[in-house]
Amino acid sequence: MVAVGNESLCMEAFRSKYKVIRGGLKRKPVKNASPISQSIKKARELIIKGACYLVGDEKSIDIWLDPWVPWLEGFKPSPKDTTIPIQHMMVSNFIDKHNRQWNVIALAIIFDDISVEAVRKIIRSSLLCQDKFYWIKEYTGTFSVKLAYKISQEHKTIINHGVNWSKLWKLKIHERLKILMWQIESNTIPTKQNLEVKIGVQAIWFGCCWGLRSLWLNVANNEDIIKLVINPPIQSSASSNVLEKVKIQTFIQIALILETIWNFRNQVVHDDTKPKISSTIKNLEHKNMEHVDATTLQNAVQPKEIGRWKKRPHGTIKLNIDASLLGSKSTLAVIARDSNGEIIWEETKKVLTMDPTVVEASALLWATQLVVCKKLQHCIIEGDAKTCIDACNGSIEDCPWPLYAICQDVKSLLSSLPYVVFYWVRRDANSVMHTLAKFAPRNSCFFYCNFESLSPLMKEAWLRDVTVCI
Repeated sequence: MVAVGNESLCMEAFRSKYKVIRGGLKRKPVKNASPISQSIKKARELIIKGACYLVGDEKSIDIWLDPWVPWLEGFKPSPKDTTIPIQHMMVSNFIDKHNRQWNVIALAIIFDDISVEAVRKIIRSSLLCQDKFYWIKEYTGTFSVKLAYKISQEHKTIINHGVNWSKLWKLKIHERLKILMWQIESNTIPTKQNLEVKIGVQAIWFGCCWGLRSLWLNVANNEDIIKLVINPPIQSSASSNVLEKVKIQTFIQIALILETIWNFRNQVVHDDTKPKISSTIKNLEHKNMEHVDATTLQNAVQPKEIGRWKKRPHGTIKLNIDASLLGSKSTLAVIARDSNGEIIWEETKKVLTMDPTVVEASALLWATQLVVCKKLQHCIIEGDAKTCIDACNGSIEDCPWPLYAICQDVKSLLSSLPYVVFYWVRRDANSVMHTLAKFAPRNSCFFYCNFESLSPLMKEAWLRDVTVCI
């Protein structure tokens, strides 16, 4: 809140009491700054690693002092000629006053080529909203202590003990067993007797249905025990699918045996009892069956419902959108169909953006603009990019920062279109759009056709959808 410069009675009182100055990210701390202000300044180097402006009305961003280009190091552009003294200018000096687009000639005079290309990637809203501060290390743009701590630890040397922890956490076993594995490797199990020694309980190992001899296991320390679970010793010439199932069953059984040995030891030490080995092995086998069955059900392939074009109420126009990336350009595609599924028209156009999510959002914006231009009333706009659909349907404050400018324009247009809604559909229900975006004429920047001028490939995709229309 201090870095962003939020205006509220609380923040005004905070700045006044603790002498926290405005523009704290680019100013040096005052000599008589309070301890709290000095503490905030100590976090400055961490904050500037992820704090960046999103260009709005361009009036408050200094091109050299403020971070405003997300794709450059430090989020600041580099001068074309480093020998010329830097003159502080605002971003608004590089906007063409006539079309509100970037003035490429002015950019090329001041910045180097890499900076010019990065600046041209910045998508600006047609609305003159205020410049906003975002934490762009997080896709949502919201600052989080967890991510900030992770960034602060990047420079530290990470000691790799040889255990692939990410693989352990992804194992499809109970969380209780994962914690036990971690305790074994980190030697935090509260006993002087290491489980490494307890692995010699041969009766439990050999008494199971597979009759494993623990003396054959290559276990020299705690690390080897974890590796035994992650990469169980399996030698098989079976197919990859069968081998994967055997591997899952094996690491589940080894993890459960280790837990059984640990529980067996606790009963002897703390309860002063001697459990029967036969009962222990029987319970172990029941547990193993439960875990394997649960994993099998979880991995079972559910019958997938085939997504198709759905019939809409009479008088409704449905616009399906999609986008494809090819080379240095992207193609946006829109198909308009009536309530019977008949194609009214279809259009494509090229854009320079190469970010897949931004391209999909640009298709949504273009479809909305077409609704306004063609003066359509009852419309449904469908796409398979769930992130973009959710961003346009949700609050602008929750919008991911790369889509902020586009969503602002979409919401501005929707304010005058009360009967236009956005729906998300699965990719297999958007097959006609995939075909159009992929096989649109690659030479032209804009393409338009109607049902009579459809290509054979497009007609085939359309027939597949309509013939099973529900």
